[in-house]
Amino acid sequence: MKHEGTFNWSSVDFWEKKFGIQLWDIRYRIRHLIKLHPHTVRFLKFLRKNNKKIYLVTASEPRDVDLKLSHSKIMPYFDGIYNQFDIKKAKHEKLFWKRLKKTVRYDNEKTLFVDDREDVLNAAKASGIKFLVLKAKYNSKRPARKSNGFLRAHHLDEIIP
Repeated sequence: MKHEGTFNWSSVDFWEKKFGIQLWDIRYRIRHLIKLHPHTVRFLKFLRKNNKKIYLVTASEPRDVDLKLSHSKIMPYFDGIYNQFDIKKAKHEKLFWKRLKKTVRYDNEKTLFVDDREDVLNAAKASGIKFLVLKAKYNSKRPARKSNGFLRAHHLDEIIP
């Protein structure tokens, strides 16, 4: 598709204008369908207990992130939330990671990054992040993804020692 891999792909506002429908209203009305992946809270509690900084790095628009986090009640676990709209580069681009590192100042040798897309993991790897995991089971209705070179986890509890 023409817009795949662009900001437009992740922009609810773009799709509203393109199709002339009120997607935000629809998203709000179906927010009850928002579900955490299995073991998410356990994983976040484990990180918190071990004094790890926790950042959400997302392609979603801030308004969409707010909707999901307020519904799922996990916002308090995060030390920061960063999205490609604020950073002005897509997550699969190397410049996104360069800009994020200037903002967050994480240590590549001690950073764990989990994502459901290999192109994003490849960009994170190219930027120097050492610990990368593919979230293979990114959708409860679809089969788990295979990986071409990354550790895979169906659920986040598989990462907890």
